[in-house]
Amino acid sequence: MQNSTLLNSYLDQVFSTDRLDIRAWRVDDAEEAFEIYGDPEVARYLTGIPEESVESQRMLLAKITAAYAQLDRGMGSFPMIERVSGALVGAVLLKPLPHTEELQAWRDFRDDPNAIPPVHEIEIGWHLARRHWGFGYATEAARCLMQHGFETLNLGEIHAVLYKENTKSWKIVERLEMRHLGSTDRFYGKTVEHFVKP
Repeated sequence: MQNSTLLNSYLDQVFSTDRLDIRAWRVDDAEEAFEIYGDPEVARYLTGIPEESVESQRMLLAKITAAYAQLDRGMGSFPMIERVSGALVGAVLLKPLPHTEELQAWRDFRDDPNAIPPVHEIEIGWHLARRHWGFGYATEAARCLMQHGFETLNLGEIHAVLYKENTKSWKIVERLEMRHLGSTDRFYGKTVEHFVKP
């Protein structure tokens, strides 16, 4: 990580890597965000349901921004901006990992940011627009946010979860030198592969 302004507020977070600027979401990112989350190939490894429209994406970004600003723990979902082109290539996440029994509470948190659910494990994640797959952006951004998590937020460990068939993400967790703990249904109400970086 070459440069980083490390503040507690989600809205003030700014990170830089060799190729990327990483910052908080803005509602005017909706069109580029929809390229990611409206794509069924991306959504299949997330909720399984693509975002419906640019307008629904804009509404979701407004909720996400308000929720992470209220959480105020120096973490959240952050768009990755390719510095050379200015293109929004994806997002990297450092956020609470929802336990299956608390999943609805985390969904409700988007509508009522004052009702913060319990925070347990912290996960690292990444979402890339399909045309930006294969360029190493997810690994680069995840390393940056991991450094922030360990050095600034003083996290003891960082987790990742992914579907077994998601071979691209499996390669990323290997590059991040995360340890595979096996399959679990403890998170997101689904069976996922669980990784940790101590």
